Amino acid sequence: MRRRLVLLPVLVLLLLAVTAAPAAAGDCSVTPDPVPLGSDFTITATGLTPVAWYAITVSQGGGNVAHPQDFRQTDAAGAFSYTRNTALPGTQILHEGAARVRIDGANFDPTAQGTARCSFTII
Repeated sequence: MRRRLVLLPVLVLLLLAVTAAPAAAGDCSVTPDPVPLGSDFTITATGLTPVAWYAITVSQGGGNVAHPQDFRQTDAAGAFSYTRNTALPGTQILHEGAARVRIDGANFDPTAQGTARCSFTII
């Protein structure tokens, strides 16, 4: 009986360690790469939490944030694709050079775990 009581706390700690493990990073890519200035590009993310909302930020050096915090929901497999243009009206316009994509769990969706980062070039 005493042996069972000792094992119970160990099992509880193991269960907590597994459930509290940090979320794995997702994957992200941009096509085409490079993307011509003034053209559409598609951001694809995989390996994220299924059916969860994520914030997407595209930025360049010098603090140029072209498409601040747009949101997309992942499908049942934890993936989404999202198409934008480098010169979308109403936002700062991207320019030639390196660009970065950040995908983070939306602050209004506590189920969204994990992040994804990728980069691409505008020519």
